[in-house]
Amino acid sequence: MIDELLLPVGPDAGRLINILVKSKKVPTILELGTSYGYSGIWLAEAARATGGRLITMELSEAKSKYAREMSQKAGLADFVDFRVGDAVKLIGELSVPIDFVLVDLWKDLYVPCLEAFYPKPFGLSAAKRIATGSNNSHASVMRTGMIGTTTSLMSPRAARTSFNRAS
Repeated sequence: MIDELLLPVGPDAGRLINILVKSKKVPTILELGTSYGYSGIWLAEAARATGGRLITMELSEAKSKYAREMSQKAGLADFVDFRVGDAVKLIGELSVPIDFVLVDLWKDLYVPCLEAFYPKPFGLSAAKRIATGSNNSHASVMRTGMIGTTTSLMSPRAARTSFNRAS
C-alpha cells in the first residue's frame, strides 16, 4: 500500500536540517509530512538544543502514532507537538510565527501548503526532492517572494538531474 512507504530524508539531509534549525534562536519549527518520524528526530533534537519547538503535521494517524513513539524512545517527545489532519487546514490554524519549515509530503501538496502560509511570514523553508525548472509550480511560488529563503534537500545525483532538466 502506498501509504506505508517509507521515504526518509537520509542522514546527510538530516544533519543539514539540524544545522539550519540550530542557526535560529528558540525556533518554532514546522514539519509538513511527519511520516514515520525520521526527519522529526533531527528537527526535535535541534529544538531541544535551541529551546525551540517542533510542530509536525501528518495525514495518517498510524504514522503520527509511530513517529510519536520514536520521539519518546529518543527522549525528544517533550519538544514535539504532533498534529494529525490535512496540512493546508492545519497551517491555517497556526497561531505562532514559524522560523523553519520542512516540506516533505506528496509533491502535489507543496504549492497548496506554501500558499496556505500567505500572508503569514516565515524565515526559512527546506523542501525534499523538488524540481527547480521554470515549469515547476513550486519554483514559481518561490519566485513570488512569499517565502524568504528556500533550500532543496536532494541528493547530488537528483540535483544534477534537476539542473540538467532546467537548462
